[in-house]
Amino acid sequence: MENQLGQKKVEQEPVLLSEVEPIEGDGSVIVAHKEDLAQIIELPLLSACEELYDKNIETWQTSANKNDLVNGEVYIIIVFDSLSPQNQEIAKTLNKPYMHDGRQLVKITIPVSERTTVLEIKEAAQGIANKFEQQEAVWIPRYTPEDMRSMLGNHEGGSSIDELKRLSGFFYDDKENLFYRSEDHYQKINKGK
Repeated sequence: MENQLGQKKVEQEPVLLSEVEPIEGDGSVIVAHKEDLAQIIELPLLSACEELYDKNIETWQTSANKNDLVNGEVYIIIVFDSLSPQNQEIAKTLNKPYMHDGRQLVKITIPVSERTTVLEIKEAAQGIANKFEQQEAVWIPRYTPEDMRSMLGNHEGGSSIDELKRLSGFFYDDKENLFYRSEDHYQKINKGK
């Protein structure tokens, strides 16, 4: 976008929560790369969710946009079942776990009002993320070649590993004969091995 002098205008980040538009989607995105988070998580919670991802904590759902003013809170929901025992204890101090779709979740809320700034939410969310400890990435799925053939509709086992890699776009670890959604997932699982 250009102004009247032909200079490019720099898009400014929103200052108030009331200026943050919701990110639309069906909510069923599997994050295969840290960079994917920016496509599904609104700016006020992004840095905190990136830290949670780096700590191998599975985030289920988030919301921090102008529509949240109606409820007076923004939130991050994490999968309680996938937390280490130490992180489960930390999560319990933030809210009580509850069951949803066969999984235990914890909804961590931050109160907001019409005057709440994006920076205030970022700082509060970062404070929450800082409480959690690094843990193993137990939530990342791994797939055998047979799993991949089934997922791709080839039940006879005729597809070679190279064909499965090409068709799926997944990362393949030839040492363990396993597929991962991405090399990022592979690195998270195998860090320190």
